[in-house]
Amino acid sequence: PSHLALTWEFAGDVSWVEVRCSADGTGAARLELIHTALLSPHWDEYGPGAAGVGWELGLLGLALHLEQPDEPQLDEHAFAASPEGQALITGSSEAWGEAGITAGIDADAARAAAIRTTAFYTGA
Repeated sequence: PSHLALTWEFAGDVSWVEVRCSADGTGAARLELIHTALLSPHWDEYGPGAAGVGWELGLLGLALHLEQPDEPQLDEHAFAASPEGQALITGSSEAWGEAGITAGIDADAARAAAIRTTAFYTGA
């Protein structure tokens, strides 16, 4: 299969996810993920990082599994509490905040949402 389309339900909201896989011409695969959601109070609180950071962490877990399928699954809570995990999550949250600003979100609101996103994913 090269295409998957589904609805995603979370916290009373519904969104739509499309995943496409294709060969990239080098023997590797290209994965394209599009996640479309309507604006909601969840968006107002966390901005694009809420979904963006979650997808990045999920894809990191997939990459680790594909690289080392016999290794135990990464403990997500321990990772989020580690210096490496906190740095990755903070950087990702900040990058999604900046992407929101580029897309037209108020800069102060986007940066505040990025801070809340980091706190959500790190438990800080």
